[in-house]
Amino acid sequence: MNHSEPTQKTGLAHQTVAVTLSSEREGNVCFQFKAPGWDNLAASANRLLKFEFPPIREIKVYERLIKTNVLSTGLSKKALETLPRHYLEIIYAHLWQAWFGDQTQLADEWLSLFLLAEDLDGFLLPALVQQDIEQIGLRDTGATPSYYYQGDLNREQMATFLARHGYRTDFLTQQEGPDAGSGGSLALLYLVCRRLTHILPWTALLQKLEPAEVERYPRLAYLKAIYEALGQKGWLTQSISPQTVLKHLNALSLWLNHKDFTAFGAACHQARPVKALLIVEGETEKLLLPVFAKAMNLDFDRLGIHLLPAGGKNHVLSIYRQQAKSLNCPIFTVLDQDAADIAAELRANARKGDYIFSIEEGEFEDIYDLSLVVKTINTHYQPYPEVTMHSLQTFASENQIKGRVQTLRALWQAHNLGSFDKVRFATQYAETFQQIGQAAPVPPPKAIRRLIETILTIRYSAKAHQAF
Repeated sequence: MNHSEPTQKTGLAHQTVAVTLSSEREGNVCFQFKAPGWDNLAASANRLLKFEFPPIREIKVYERLIKTNVLSTGLSKKALETLPRHYLEIIYAHLWQAWFGDQTQLADEWLSLFLLAEDLDGFLLPALVQQDIEQIGLRDTGATPSYYYQGDLNREQMATFLARHGYRTDFLTQQEGPDAGSGGSLALLYLVCRRLTHILPWTALLQKLEPAEVERYPRLAYLKAIYEALGQKGWLTQSISPQTVLKHLNALSLWLNHKDFTAFGAACHQARPVKALLIVEGETEKLLLPVFAKAMNLDFDRLGIHLLPAGGKNHVLSIYRQQAKSLNCPIFTVLDQDAADIAAELRANARKGDYIFSIEEGEFEDIYDLSLVVKTINTHYQPYPEVTMHSLQTFASENQIKGRVQTLRALWQAHNLGSFDKVRFATQYAETFQQIGQAAPVPPPKAIRRLIETILTIRYSAKAHQAF
């Protein structure tokens, strides 16, 4: 790979990256890439820290950066989708190395181990290992024995699988101790071998970030805070070996679950680590639920509550099923009244400890405080004459309109305000809610108070996390 240290963040504009891959079928194959732009690389690194099931998240991030920078015509979109998983990791690492060289530090190993500990805290260990093996095997250029997809692999089988695909095996093969051969420990060590093979130069990237970029990439800001905290603890100078890795993972797990740890994520507007997932229908709920929670002196980020908009009620069921297979925390689902059939199916198939909440009032917008709706309309849209609570109710009654959203859509038409945008109005309603709350506390809607109180009850009654 060609490499020269750039003096500025625009210094790699014309540099190419050559990556040679060895294939049993085709021998050595060389691909050419342009060096990624700095913003392109930083955005990719930020996406790699997103809270999402790792096997899915990583493939999406790798393919996106590779597709953006590929020069070789032989690596088409279709060819990329069938490229073996470990090839994707090698290419992705080389694109990072265009900026930072191929030398990683012990601190990079610690950051990789921390990110693994965080994934182990948020997701089910068997799902992580099984999906990882399936993903590698299905994209393999050769035949992978079927028993690899059936779980409960022994140490030798795991080591053989890893070695076949170019990953480290020493954490598996050199492990000693009474628990070294147990199923859970073997699964952990398998993931350690995976994560500590193609280590990314996180330290160099974090040190290159400027203050404005830290604000632009909040997940990188979070990881930078973790890096600094690990340094203050003196951990970054401790070696990571087959004999110490389980001890280090256990220490990281205990630190992640300390009551004060969520302050790191909250400072960057991130719910880390995630202790509860809240699936909502759309962006409106994602915008307003944290605002309503703050009116109750609660911070979703400090509580580790992660909001996931489904993009509409019809996607909620599939997203829940996907998350339920892998997530290691309670899942809460919020649905409008018109999604009663989806709510019923969710309740029939929900995991123990998960909760489905239906808004009895109708749609989410139907729980808005009417006086604040009127104030938001008059402040941001200035209709003539001004809207009052009485005139809005009369308008809905005279036009035989049911539901807040339908009423506002009709009102927008009547006043020539264009198309009613639910998300834009939710943002404006949040501003009104917060401004009024500065003068005197504004209680959130009763339905939301019930929801948040339920989340808190289940979130704190969930089974305590067990160290590795």
